Amino acid sequence: MSNSSLKNKLESIIFSSKAPISFKSLFNYFSNVCNKNELMSALQDLENDYLNSSLELKLLILEVKVS
Repeated sequence: MSNSSLKNKLESIIFSSKAPISFKSLFNYFSNVCNKNELMSALQDLENDYLNSSLELKLLILEVKVS
C-alpha cells in the first residue's frame, strides 16, 4: 500500500473514531499491508500535514517499541 493511500485510510479512521485509537489497534488493522515502521511513518506524515491547518492531529506516544 502506498504511503498516501495508507495516510488517507488512517485519516478516515482517526477522524471518524469517537475515542483515541492505540497504535496497537491500528497496527492490528493494517498489519497485512504494512509493517510497524511504515505505519509510524504514515502517522508522523499525517501529523505534519496538519501542522498548518485549522484542525489539529497530535500523536501521543507513550511507548512504542518498533521491532
